[in-house]
Amino acid sequence: MEKGEVVLRVRLFNISELAHAMHRLGYDVDTSLRYAILVSEKLDVIGNLRYAIWMSRLRIGAYELRYNIPWGDISSATVAHLMEIPVIALDEDRHFNQIMTICDKLGKPIQVIRVRDLEG
Repeated sequence: MEKGEVVLRVRLFNISELAHAMHRLGYDVDTSLRYAILVSEKLDVIGNLRYAIWMSRLRIGAYELRYNIPWGDISSATVAHLMEIPVIALDEDRHFNQIMTICDKLGKPIQVIRVRDLEG
């Protein structure tokens, strides 16, 4: 990113997680929220109505299939879908297989790339 070769984007979900993590680390609520606002102003944050609707579609699909998929994984898949890029999964997390199943069922397949596949 620093070399300009990669664009860093965060999700609206990341901003709320940032404030939560800072508060858990001992920062007061006001400081946590001010920092989250600062980050959101400096980075390209993805979080619009299309984002919310697609997250909802994935969450409903998970509910219907009785999957317990974390919101962060749903958010990552949503951004990948909206940007029409693969989602990068850090490990063999079964949740991304479940998300692929839901997306296929919705007629909107996504590609998942595992980090181990990127390592040379």
